Amino acid sequence: MSSAATRTEVDAFLARLIEDELAIFATAVVDSGGVVTWPQPTGYARFLLDPSTPSIKDYRWWVSNGMYSAMLTDGSLLQITYAYDHNYLLSHRLAYVPCPFTIPAEELQSDPLIETFDRYASKGADVVLPRSMIRFDYDRHGQGVGHPAAHLTVNSLDCRVPCAAPLRLGRFVAFVFRHFYPGTAAKYPWVMGMPAGPLVEHTISEHERSETHIYWPR
Repeated sequence: MSSAATRTEVDAFLARLIEDELAIFATAVVDSGGVVTWPQPTGYARFLLDPSTPSIKDYRWWVSNGMYSAMLTDGSLLQITYAYDHNYLLSHRLAYVPCPFTIPAEELQSDPLIETFDRYASKGADVVLPRSMIRFDYDRHGQGVGHPAAHLTVNSLDCRVPCAAPLRLGRFVAFVFRHFYPGTAAKYPWVMGMPAGPLVEHTISEHERSETHIYWPR
């Protein structure tokens, strides 16, 4: 794979989400020096407001700054970023961020989005859905003890479950829809049938294999 091929793959996926009305919004896909992601906000914009566990404030920050690839019809976000050096995959960040509230799709589309979010947030903790984001990260050069090159982060930034290898977009999409939207996966088989072949060889270490990990055949 290359950044150009990955950009084409991500762009086609987001277009299909909109076409089948599985997403409310999708951002443009850019390839900036080998980094395939969404357009970056003008000026300085930190990705996390707090370096610890992401919070509801981070969700609001991402929405208000367009720091996501797609917003699904329930307000949940998909964040898709791949970084290449020529045809060499350096890293990726593939995140599913559940919306912290139950907001009807018509409200997400008809009202100014941040005003809708703030209206629900003002109702207090009783309406908050305690759902954790999940994130598949890959950073070959960052591999070390307690930090697998490819890993799944859930609930806490310290919870890094080793993965066999970096994920191609299709494998990430299938994971999200199989586990969080099974009805959609059954109705729209294409979300389970995207190319999911390996991007690189398995990167999991022998030590990581001895622990609980996520593995799939090449």
